[in-house]
Amino acid sequence: MSEKLPSTEETGLVLIPAEKTTPEEQATLSVYHQDGAPVLVITNGTHLPARLTVTNATGATVATYTVDPPTGKRLKPIVVDIVAEINVAVDSM
Repeated sequence: MSEKLPSTEETGLVLIPAEKTTPEEQATLSVYHQDGAPVLVITNGTHLPARLTVTNATGATVATYTVDPPTGKRLKPIVVDIVAEINVAVDSM
């Protein structure tokens, strides 16, 4: 992937290489839908990837997303119930 990430001056975000973060700092990403639109919710950490690669079931890359600075629009909080999610995952197996 040769696409250059936006600079910290452009985004106002601080770019830290993943290898310089601890597992505790690396946020868990979950996709939820709010008002019909997908929303990434971070939990259990403070650092999120500057670029996300989306793959299909065979591992082929189908999309890449790059982080932009926040727009200032605040969405309503999403309550994450990890125990319920684990139960749903187990029930669907």
